Amino acid sequence: MAAGTASAEDRGLIMTISDYQGNAALPGVAFDAANAQRILLKLGFATNHVRVAPEEGLTLQGMQSELANLVEQTRDGDRVFVYYSGHGTSYTTNTGACEQALVSRDLQALSSRALFDYLKSLRDRASRVVVILDSCFSGGVAVADAAATRSMSRAVHLRPKYFKASQSDDKCSMAVNMAPKELRGLRGAKSAVNLERNYVYMAAARDNEVAYDDGTKGGIATNALADCLASGAQDTDHSGTVSFGELTACAQARIDSKGSGSDAVQQHLVVAGNDGLPIASAAPPDPGASSNPKATLRDLLAGADARWGVDVQPSLQRLIIQKDSFGLTVTSGRDGYVYVFYVGSDNREFLQLYPAGTGQQQSVRAAVPFALPQQWRGGGPAGTDDLLVVVTPQSRNLDALFGSARTAPGTYASAGELRAALGVCTAQPGQPCGGPSTRNLVAVVPGSTPTDGYGAALVSIEESAQ
Repeated sequence: MAAGTASAEDRGLIMTISDYQGNAALPGVAFDAANAQRILLKLGFATNHVRVAPEEGLTLQGMQSELANLVEQTRDGDRVFVYYSGHGTSYTTNTGACEQALVSRDLQALSSRALFDYLKSLRDRASRVVVILDSCFSGGVAVADAAATRSMSRAVHLRPKYFKASQSDDKCSMAVNMAPKELRGLRGAKSAVNLERNYVYMAAARDNEVAYDDGTKGGIATNALADCLASGAQDTDHSGTVSFGELTACAQARIDSKGSGSDAVQQHLVVAGNDGLPIASAAPPDPGASSNPKATLRDLLAGADARWGVDVQPSLQRLIIQKDSFGLTVTSGRDGYVYVFYVGSDNREFLQLYPAGTGQQQSVRAAVPFALPQQWRGGGPAGTDDLLVVVTPQSRNLDALFGSARTAPGTYASAGELRAALGVCTAQPGQPCGGPSTRNLVAVVPGSTPTDGYGAALVSIEESAQ
């Protein structure tokens, strides 16, 4: 795989359809384009190349054209955001199979297969793809819930975001959401690397539920996400960032709070792909607060570009304390420089295991195994040690964080410095991640141009007394 370029950009496509023909109209969707832009900004995307598609042009042909243009414009290393709000449907194909689809303004179906074909066209270029679909594909449930909806205190505002296609039959009227299975096993066309980690897919409801449009505010799911990004999402694992999964938990709590008993909204967000993606820095409980260093390593893994295809093989994975030693062999899909960060079983601090001093060979060649010229002995206490192996496109100087002792305390401050050093894109209030200068490592050589992304792999070593 060729190395990423310094010209990587953020790109977005926002499609919302409110003015469908006849009774299919969804008045609240008129608010969703602005809400989607709020979400995009809070996720750290720059807005230079974000297109809000005019609703009047979103016929089936128009939607196909918008998606095709997005694919054509996306370059190596770009991050992509795709948002849709409107009706979904489920219909019977000529072969008798059920197909899920988005509904265009002219009441035609853009099938799930067609949508994911566009996304798969991005797989070897995009370093991150975030897809949010605020619609539903649950015909049977939509019909069944219509009567119940009318009895709700919010009935005047809520409408199910489902349109029954003319070619739908009873077989396809059962609830089936846009299948996240399309993302499973997503592999690069040029390699066997699984790229699912570069994708985050969100559906607004489970496969047996309805996604609702609130005529006064917009999609219930969209509003909950936007509100939680503005304030409310919690760093529950104390990694130092809010992940997409933690954002989802916050949004779900807000949805659950709408109504009670028989009036409660039964709608649950579904996330597939990389729900551990770090999206926003978390405020520490106090300035010197301890964090969870192992969770920070997981954040760094989730923030890596899977296209690098980093593989790590330890010589041993179970050590007897003060007796056994282990080494590491690293194979990267791209040329780069190797770093190894360690958090012991006590989960108290970060250590830079490699390089441990000047002069150690760090550079690796693509697809050529590199045995690190160093081994480490198990020193206890008993438990699990985590090691994050990172491959960057340029060599880095991390002395400001780790110092001569190659250690850093397990605090929110250290976690933030390590994320910043590795270029993990976590948005600050009013500061989208934007271009390379805000989400990449600073080059050691003055005047050199940093490139986007890094590769990573996480391995665990067990230490025991015998």
